[in-house]
Amino acid sequence: RTIGQPQIRPAMDESDDESSAASEELTNAAPVECCVDGCTLSVKPSTKCWQLAARYGRFLARAQGLDDDAAPPLVLTRDGKVVPHSTLVSSLAGVELNAVGADGPISRPRPPPPERGDDWRDATSSSDDEDDVAPPPVGPVDDSEMRWRQEASDSPESCWGRLLKLEDVAGDDRDPVCDQLVKALEPLDVNAAWDDRDWLGGTMTLREAARSCSFVNAVDLIVDGYDPATHTPRDAGLQPDFVELPDARDACGMFCVFGYPHVAACVMGQILSKARPTIAWRVVSGMHYACVLGHEYVIDACAAYYEYDAARTLAEDVRNGVFQVVPCFGDGSHATQVAKRVTFKKRSMAHETLTISNRLETLPNRDSITKIRFLFDKEGSGPLADDHDASVPVASPKLWLSKKDEGNQCFRARNFQSALGEYDAALDALRRATKVQLEAVATVLGNRAACHVELDNSSEALADCRAAKAWWSLLGKERLNTDEVKAKRAKLEARRRRLKKAKRAASVILVTDPSKRSYVERVVRCFLAQESSEPLELLVVDDDDGSDGDAPPFWVELMKRDRRIRYVKLPEGTSLGEKRRIACEESRFATLVHFSDDAVYAPSYVSMITELAEAVVCLGAWHCYDTASGRGGFADFDDDALRKTVPPELAQLIKQGVLHGGFGLCYAKKVAERLYPFDRAMDADAAFLKACLDDDDVNVCSVRDAGALCLQVLPGTARTVALTSCSSAYLEASPVGKLVELGSNDAPAKRGLFVWDAEVRAAGDEVAATRVLEAWNRSDAGFS
Repeated sequence: RTIGQPQIRPAMDESDDESSAASEELTNAAPVECCVDGCTLSVKPSTKCWQLAARYGRFLARAQGLDDDAAPPLVLTRDGKVVPHSTLVSSLAGVELNAVGADGPISRPRPPPPERGDDWRDATSSSDDEDDVAPPPVGPVDDSEMRWRQEASDSPESCWGRLLKLEDVAGDDRDPVCDQLVKALEPLDVNAAWDDRDWLGGTMTLREAARSCSFVNAVDLIVDGYDPATHTPRDAGLQPDFVELPDARDACGMFCVFGYPHVAACVMGQILSKARPTIAWRVVSGMHYACVLGHEYVIDACAAYYEYDAARTLAEDVRNGVFQVVPCFGDGSHATQVAKRVTFKKRSMAHETLTISNRLETLPNRDSITKIRFLFDKEGSGPLADDHDASVPVASPKLWLSKKDEGNQCFRARNFQSALGEYDAALDALRRATKVQLEAVATVLGNRAACHVELDNSSEALADCRAAKAWWSLLGKERLNTDEVKAKRAKLEARRRRLKKAKRAASVILVTDPSKRSYVERVVRCFLAQESSEPLELLVVDDDDGSDGDAPPFWVELMKRDRRIRYVKLPEGTSLGEKRRIACEESRFATLVHFSDDAVYAPSYVSMITELAEAVVCLGAWHCYDTASGRGGFADFDDDALRKTVPPELAQLIKQGVLHGGFGLCYAKKVAERLYPFDRAMDADAAFLKACLDDDDVNVCSVRDAGALCLQVLPGTARTVALTSCSSAYLEASPVGKLVELGSNDAPAKRGLFVWDAEVRAAGDEVAATRVLEAWNRSDAGFS
């Protein structure tokens, strides 16, 4: 109130009188002693925590012979946790507190003899006008999970409010929230602010801050042996050759390289916190992307060089509500917190030439941060419930074992066809079990291979042998070195060696377009992980996306680092048939293997599909996963499987799905030159497979991938029907589990996978489930 004006006292009830009396009693109470970093401060009990921190800051300045204006901004912590600004010191009497500055805990200097009458052992200030001083702005040292959520609650229209809302909405409701998040953020051109000392009222430039920072914490996420005194970012593979920037450590783009957004964000957050410590800078880290937010800015130094919208990229990455917010510190310690939720595979600095394989090994492990969104099938929890109230029929823990034993009995009786059916039932039970059993899966796959050998199905036998070998390799070294496992693996390998195999070099063909660029990195991972003894190449055929030059920067970088990768750029809107024709002409090898950006492939996939002797090989059964519903299944189009599972009138409809989009095709180039319909704009792969099936001179092998060496990922454009369910835990543990993100976007209306057994359980009987399937097939979600 203004001095001299009468004070108008509102009416108060008894509780107000008691509160006022308590406040007046607290103000007039005797001083209390607080201990900060071993220094005693005698203050009024009504003093707030931020005032106590300010007094201690002035004490530190005076102890060094400086003016009060040089006092560093501090916050106080108790047992490692920040004490809120408004906390009264009356509740902190006798508690050991610690002061934290912009660069971490404060090291109290040895003070000189007092010159102004202040006893340096008693930091009590004599200032009386501190009650009129505003609290210090929230800085990074006063940040926490609770604080950004509080900001979000206080300002729901801010970027923090939009992020918080993404955790509470689902499905299509997230789209408008993402749009609002983009609007709430202002992309910052870091180059423009790099040398601006006055930007946001600072005292140093970002360049000066970069010179004084050591980024070891951030680089250590992905590289062992990095020494900032002797190594440059380019030495560590963090700066691409085509970016025209010097190797100087104070350059704005020193860590600007596509593929390392988490590292780049940690580096930029450290620089910003060093240069502007009074602003709360935070790294927002998602599954595939990270950037820095603060002062309503979205900051990504890579965005300007690679010409993408940082705000939109962030919104797309955090759309599913899976992200973490980490406060930034000038010492770079926030990188350790980022690494707790995103797993990186380290590589060594000891290399002469950084290969793209080494570089991609350090990219985030995609299944780490998304585990909290998995559709877990916990033991003892009963049926699995998904987003559509169609529970997955969980198999009993011993069902697979009884089916395997029945198969063994049939095998000993030389009833191999019945044994094969029992082993299939055992695998189905393992896919739906509450606990994934790696050895059990490998054993059953080996038994299936033995059945196929006796039935003279060499192609299926080879496929099962490869799959069993892949599952055995998933066991830990200790278990693999036991005599029991060694004997089983030796028996499996001997069986495989007796089979007739083809050794063929192959051209892996990836036909893609700019709209699928986000899935390309996953396919590159699959190619680089292939364990083939024969020569391979990756031939990418892409539409023109409007960029200058022969190839976008991403592919230029890949081709520089791995000569097996080649890129062919075609005009925008080129048809699928024309792309296949160009791939045939440009391929170096006589065998072509299809890779698709809506599928992932285990390291042994190419070896498995190319060692089959037939001219054309396709997948007749495969595992699939729908990211829209979080549902997994096993799509099996074998006549026997259809006859046992679905009503006869549905078998032909579902069997159309075998003419799939070509993600599992392998064929000889000479066959494609004769039969491929290069003039077709759509469904060219399906038409080619049908032409091969109708040609008497072409042997077509339809192999059932029972071991999950290939996984069809349904992002919303492809659709299929699975006869039986498969838990996401099973897929996560499979040979393809480390190559794909298994998370649900909670969008039931856009689901791309219809799982028959789950729908029968939900509908009550096959008749009702048939109606559901027919309705789904007529909708825009159907595959027909």
